[in-house]
Amino acid sequence: LVMAKELESGGVKVLYAVNMFGAGVNRRELFSYLRPSRKAIIERIPAEELQEAEYGCRNPFQAPGAKRAMTGAIEAALALALD
Repeated sequence: LVMAKELESGGVKVLYAVNMFGAGVNRRELFSYLRPSRKAIIERIPAEELQEAEYGCRNPFQAPGAKRAMTGAIEAALALALD
């Protein structure tokens, strides 16, 4: 995070993609620290699907729940990148 903030303060456009899975992460505090001008929030990806992909040697994006969660964030990131 520190490196991203340094890049951002140097004029580099940074897109923060935040996975709000961690129960210990306070969204308000995180965004207060980052103060992102551009962000894409990844919906909660079911841990069971990630584990199933990991143990099955598959890409997590192939799991329906993970794909659904990540697709929205990817679309938002692309829209911001093209803006």
